[in-house]
Amino acid sequence: RPMHISIGRMMQEPRLRMLYSRTGYHLQLLKNGTVTGINSGSDKYAIVQIVSIRPPSVVAIRGVYGERYLAMNKKGLIYGTSYCPLTQRKTKNCHFSEAMNTGAKYNTYKSVKYPPKRKRPSKKKGKRPNDYYVALDRKGKPLNGPQTKPGRKSVLFLPRHLDDEASNDAMTYLGERN
Repeated sequence: RPMHISIGRMMQEPRLRMLYSRTGYHLQLLKNGTVTGINSGSDKYAIVQIVSIRPPSVVAIRGVYGERYLAMNKKGLIYGTSYCPLTQRKTKNCHFSEAMNTGAKYNTYKSVKYPPKRKRPSKKKGKRPNDYYVALDRKGKPLNGPQTKPGRKSVLFLPRHLDDEASNDAMTYLGERN
């Protein structure tokens, strides 16, 4: 008999991936909360778990071995935090809107919480601040949210599948932690 899996259930299942930036680095979350990019496609700290918060697009990104969630503060700095409520009730700094880039296989991860939306139109010239994206520059260093713009290479990430061995090792590690 064929196995039937509902789309809703698929969206709830955590996905194990490596997020490969179009600038040539894998996003890495270390145990001390540092977020950086690494050239190696085999570094265990680059393995992340993407968990759906509000289907279809709001997610939390957790470093499997780093045991930290990707988060962004109000200044747009990205860091790893040990706590991220996986609930829809309140938007936290560890919730990101995942969007597939049109015409490419790359995704973007935009902060759901920052920058804060203005309640009243500003009297200053100009428009409201741009959205804050997760981004790695050409040297693998994280960019601050205000420095990011949609469509730039630095904000584009390819969610790479793991090979069987890395996937099994990560699942075993997660099983031991729970």
